[in-house]
Amino acid sequence: MSKRKKRPTNKINKTNNSTDKPAEKSAGSQVQGLFSQALELHRKGDLPAAKALYTQLLSIEPKHADTLHLLGVLVSQERDFVRAAELIGQAILLQPHNAAFHCNLGTVLLDNQQLDAALASLDRAIALQPDFAQAHYNKGNVLRILNQLEAAVASYGRAIACKPGFTQALFNQGNVLVQLHQYAPAEESYLRALAINPNNAESHYRLGIARYKQGRFEQAAHSFGQTIALAPTHADAYFDLGNTYKHLQQTEAALVCYARALEIRPNHAQAYLNRGIALHELKQLPEAIACYDAAIALKSDYAKAHWNKSLALLTLGDYARGWRMYGWRWHVPDFITKPLQTSRPVWNEGGRQRVLLWAEQGLGEELMFSSLIPEFSARCRELIVLADTRLIPLLSRSFPREVATFIPSLLTVPEDIYDVHIPMGNVCQYLRASPESFSSAQNAQNGYLRCDTQRSMQIRHALQKGKDTRLCGISWYCKNPLTGAQRSIALRQLVSALAATGYALVNLQYGDTAAERAAVFSETGVEVLHYPEVDNLQDIDGLAAVMGACDCVVSIDNSTVHLAGALGKDVRVLLPYLPDWRWQFAGSSSLWYPSMRLYRQDHPGDWQNVLESIVQDMAG
Repeated sequence: MSKRKKRPTNKINKTNNSTDKPAEKSAGSQVQGLFSQALELHRKGDLPAAKALYTQLLSIEPKHADTLHLLGVLVSQERDFVRAAELIGQAILLQPHNAAFHCNLGTVLLDNQQLDAALASLDRAIALQPDFAQAHYNKGNVLRILNQLEAAVASYGRAIACKPGFTQALFNQGNVLVQLHQYAPAEESYLRALAINPNNAESHYRLGIARYKQGRFEQAAHSFGQTIALAPTHADAYFDLGNTYKHLQQTEAALVCYARALEIRPNHAQAYLNRGIALHELKQLPEAIACYDAAIALKSDYAKAHWNKSLALLTLGDYARGWRMYGWRWHVPDFITKPLQTSRPVWNEGGRQRVLLWAEQGLGEELMFSSLIPEFSARCRELIVLADTRLIPLLSRSFPREVATFIPSLLTVPEDIYDVHIPMGNVCQYLRASPESFSSAQNAQNGYLRCDTQRSMQIRHALQKGKDTRLCGISWYCKNPLTGAQRSIALRQLVSALAATGYALVNLQYGDTAAERAAVFSETGVEVLHYPEVDNLQDIDGLAAVMGACDCVVSIDNSTVHLAGALGKDVRVLLPYLPDWRWQFAGSSSLWYPSMRLYRQDHPGDWQNVLESIVQDMAG
């Protein structure tokens, strides 16, 4: 009988089993240890060392979801967004319900400009964890880039609701509200952020912007000052503080701020521009031009710098250079007029052609540039003028048909009736290149425009009411949003001064002035006569007739003085301390209007010396 073999004992299995369990435990401990080390290095910013440990860990356990996820995060910090998305995507396959993984994938996709995919990942994170503040915040960032600004504000709001101390969400919410021009809510967001972290310079800076946009310049200056105290090399804060001081009419302080901004950032072209404007306002024109040149040197196509330099040159009487640069106005984004849309070329002194001359800027410029029409017409085979509809009757009466044909500027002129075109302001470089060129025939003392004399006689008779009263037309305010306040004078102050001249005062001011005139009459007892049949704003030919009925005109710098000067009236102009370029900075006469006398403020906002001089001259 053969001997039966022994069955293997379970000892080895047991041994194996007892050996396997400690091995698994040891491997798990190793993985956990490596992961903890890698995470600590990652948190400290030692990315190469952390990356090496994450990679080693994955060689041991390739499906370690947290490691895949964090290695993806690390790789994204190295700007390898494609690899980062792959790694985090693998982690999501292992743990599809992990909201943090979806959130970070969304962030990586955002960094890689895959915005729609980023939005989908963040929405998934929020669906898994509705109170996930970081996911709401990141979604706000995506929506902001997509220009869905209202939705971005809402996402930041949800992030803040989930995490009330989320300062970056408050900050970004404020920034988007500024983009939406919602400056008061933006201010509130910045203030909440600063309540949590009062030493954040950028929050103070953005708060200053929000206050500046609301016209609260004192508070804006304080915020920019706080920024500078926390960040002394914040060039933009110095720049914006300079802008704020300009609004507060502290021009010297503004200059100091612009200089400091340029010390910190010498290539700050806009600081050179704004410093030039401030120097211009202080009447330091050579220094202003040097700043404009510095801005242009940094940015050769800087339209505002070229344009401001042209105005400075014109103010100085350097017409040859000033007019050559005047064309830069068309490149200034907020310039008042848009160029004529036509396929015809611009006139450039070549041949006698059919020319379309078109009006630009405001009514005052159109009246002033109209002085060029007869001279320019002599260079054209035929001249067609696009003009403000309100001026057509006056221009047609003043210039014979053989000089020009006038067409309302609202109409579209067929291109087949002209060969070339030119805006009115461009003609000046050919006809007004020197002070001597202004002494042409149409600028004679009696003006170049003609009112309806018969209508003027009827108006004079109606205003005098049978008395032999001398009439003085007056105008006192300007609606220009930038300079109107500096140009204007209170009607009461003007009337009170002119009452001593013995003239009856006649309203030449555009707009509805009835209540203002009544109030002044109640206070002073002086009536400002009004001819109700003429709308001083819409009926310019009628306004010219009212002026024709007057013996003289006294007005601040608005379209009234241009009309009066063009008619050759005895017109006296009240100029602010910083006058417009066409009046230059000194002298009592105007090259554009020989019948005009200029009276200048000695100090900004002080009309007293101006009124005294006018009254004295009128009495004499």
